[in-house]
Amino acid sequence: MLKKLYKIAAFTGVAHISALFSISVAARYVDSATLGTIGVIDSALLLATAIISFGLQVSTTRNIAIHKEWEDFYSKAQSARFTLSILLFLIGLIMYFFTKAQLYWVFVFSPIVALNGDYALYGHGLAIKASSISLVRVVIPSITLMLLSVYHSSNLILYYFLALFIGIAYAGISCAKTLNVKYVYSFNKGAFKLYLNNLKIGVATVSLTMMTSGLLYIANSFYSLSTIGHLYPTFRVYLILKGIRRIFIQAFFKDIANADLALRLDKLGIICGFSLLTSVSIYPGAVSNVLYGSFTRETGTILIILSASSFLSFSMTSAENQLLLKNKDSIYMKLFLYSALISILTCIVFSKTLPEEIGIPVSILIGEICFFLFSVKTLGGLSYYKDRLLFSLSLIWTLPLAYIPSLIIGDNIQALCMATILLGIANLLYNKKMLYEN
Repeated sequence: MLKKLYKIAAFTGVAHISALFSISVAARYVDSATLGTIGVIDSALLLATAIISFGLQVSTTRNIAIHKEWEDFYSKAQSARFTLSILLFLIGLIMYFFTKAQLYWVFVFSPIVALNGDYALYGHGLAIKASSISLVRVVIPSITLMLLSVYHSSNLILYYFLALFIGIAYAGISCAKTLNVKYVYSFNKGAFKLYLNNLKIGVATVSLTMMTSGLLYIANSFYSLSTIGHLYPTFRVYLILKGIRRIFIQAFFKDIANADLALRLDKLGIICGFSLLTSVSIYPGAVSNVLYGSFTRETGTILIILSASSFLSFSMTSAENQLLLKNKDSIYMKLFLYSALISILTCIVFSKTLPEEIGIPVSILIGEICFFLFSVKTLGGLSYYKDRLLFSLSLIWTLPLAYIPSLIIGDNIQALCMATILLGIANLLYNKKMLYEN
């Protein structure tokens, strides 16, 4: 099991690092507005993906996992996804015709997103294969962005966009070949019934995207592209941390139903979030220099705000899946929907009341705080979170350890990595009994 987890983490990690590296290179060679456009396109793609999935992906993956005759479930799901993508295609085409905004290209090409059925690989237990395909899907646009940025291509946006969808098409075709199924599926008039059957989970999925990865798409209407471009590299770090959290959930999904095991998973998440938050707070310049090649006070503030958001998310790693496993779909939907609405509203308000660079990160933090509070209240209030709170406080003694690397090698990215690892190891060893013998 651990060997499998390591391979998945390795493929996923390389994918995230390649994407982040390409963005950091672009930040040094292209203007902030161009990088902002890249960020909005990525955000729109993630939002389109969430809309097309809309809960159907979760239920189909489950059905594939538990039924030997799975082809019919997959075929219906893919037909439904393709049908909805045609609607998004028409919306994107109309919006582009009237606005000429490049971001609507994402919705025009949404059928390619719909035909990517890589989620089925997870249902078959082929997570390593799925993560390897995902790696190639990410590397294609990452290399394209990096090379075109360095050589100052005037068609960077166009070529990056094409590279994105070439990567997605590759993933869809590779998945179809692996599963020995067809790649293209037909329009299905009854498709929307399938979506209605998964309405609650679908609303929750889209809401989660809108308060995290899809927020830049919404912010595009209220913030300048230059502001979004300046934020985007640090925003991708935040998304990577959310991805690490997702690995924890995928690896121990079945165990979350057990309250004791869910608590241990949250404790592991707290250690991870605490180590990252502490290290980034002490070494913001190191992260900023890697991402941008320079450091400003605003960048340091953004990093700390998004790290704090990640810590809150890590501290409730098991929360959302506990609700799913307890069949509390209505509450699950409301938690994400309310948190997303608050995050979006504050993002809009802050565009007029706070410095532009800070408005989006603060709205993300507020969304995470809302989800944190709503989850705690739903799952049992203070009695539920008491053990997690006490565990968080028990980690404070390790704070001085984070300064040791700076005394040896200075304030740089190596020191930050060493501090994060040192904090993680120290807390795992110190709390070994609490984690494994509870």
